[in-house]
Amino acid sequence: MTIFLKTLSIQLILILAIILMWLLVRGNDDVNLKTLKAPNIENARHFKVYTTGSGTVTFKALKLVGFNTISGTDVTRGTTAGDIEISGVQANPYNLFVDNCIIEGVTSGGAIGIGYNGNKVTISNSSFIGNIAVTSGAVINVDGPKINLLIDGCIFIGNKGSWPGYKGGTILLKGNDRDVVIKNSMFYMNNHIQRGGAVGLDYCSGNVTIHECIFENNFINNVTSSETTAEGGVLAFLQKLIHRRLIYL
Repeated sequence: MTIFLKTLSIQLILILAIILMWLLVRGNDDVNLKTLKAPNIENARHFKVYTTGSGTVTFKALKLVGFNTISGTDVTRGTTAGDIEISGVQANPYNLFVDNCIIEGVTSGGAIGIGYNGNKVTISNSSFIGNIAVTSGAVINVDGPKINLLIDGCIFIGNKGSWPGYKGGTILLKGNDRDVVIKNSMFYMNNHIQRGGAVGLDYCSGNVTIHECIFENNFINNVTSSETTAEGGVLAFLQKLIHRRLIYL
């Protein structure tokens, strides 16, 4: 009885925390953020940056809204890289900072697509809501060998990945050999068609650390397939993962 009451108390606290975070996100939508809406054309994205030299790209205090809303999505629209696409040549590393941003209702290759040779990528104090991807992880796609990634203080709600494999409903890391840290973040009601309702890790040789995060009601859709294609309602990975102080509900 004592264990049951303690578990129930933890669940109630987490539910209240989720509601509070949601209210904070929605309350700040139009007060301090510059809102940019995507055009009504196929494969539209807000930003594409192709780096030919080293330097820093910063996105701060922006709300990026996809053409499709959360309640009316069309997953056939947009099959290219992320709403913010950062790419470049192998010899030119860059830094990317995303802070205090909201990306909502994007249907494409993801909300943020990072490719080729990176350097340091920091995504902090940002929210990703109702994004859908048909070719990769729904929110953050890291496809490159040399990217140090930090995700800190972010909220992921209702995002979906629709492409088979270790893709993840919110975050996809593919072929990265640098350190990745995900901390102080919440993943709620995210899903993937096959593997990793929240996070998918595909042949990453660097250290991946997830700590002090909350995962609630994340799931995969393919529950009738074999165990080789339906794995990881929260996490799916093909390498060692360091995790501590996580809460799964």
